[in-house]
Amino acid sequence: MRKHLIKLAEHGRSISPECKFFETKFIDLSYRWLNIINPSYGSRIIDLGIGFGYLSHICKTERYCDVHGIDEPNRDPAFSIMNQILEVPVTEHKIEKFQEIPFEGKYDIIIATLICFARDGLCSDNPVPWNIDAHKFFLRNCMYHLRRDGKMFFKFNEPMTEEAKDLYASKGDTISDKTYLINNSGPYLHA
Repeated sequence: MRKHLIKLAEHGRSISPECKFFETKFIDLSYRWLNIINPSYGSRIIDLGIGFGYLSHICKTERYCDVHGIDEPNRDPAFSIMNQILEVPVTEHKIEKFQEIPFEGKYDIIIATLICFARDGLCSDNPVPWNIDAHKFFLRNCMYHLRRDGKMFFKFNEPMTEEAKDLYASKGDTISDKTYLINNSGPYLHA
């Protein structure tokens, strides 16, 4: 399977040579993350900010998971092309602070890797990280759509406040800096 994905990435690089996400290191990361989230066969998964969808594709083809992605409209067409090649369905929606995410029902796993939506002014020279209330809203929104005994896996890019890091660390396991695995072992009332 990894060799198949590398061939697809090489094909993608021929379409969009400047796009760094066709590098094999992102495929390797996806396999590392698969081992962390360890989805059960047939799990229902949503991937927030899916990008190319390597991790979702691996979950779909190797664990027979039902996967769906959400990513912003107006993104580089190379992302949409790779989602189509990998046969990962994507809903176009920009994830913003204090805005509900268009989830459809409950999920066994919610993943978001290489997160860069959790900041304002993403394309500016000085992006500002979400404040703690925005992170609490985001977590509550996700937890509401997580099945009992489900889990969430978040890998944030910079920047991230110490207060936000502490919030995520208090909810689950810190895998590494700005990488968290959160298990839902019961009703979730407060972020």
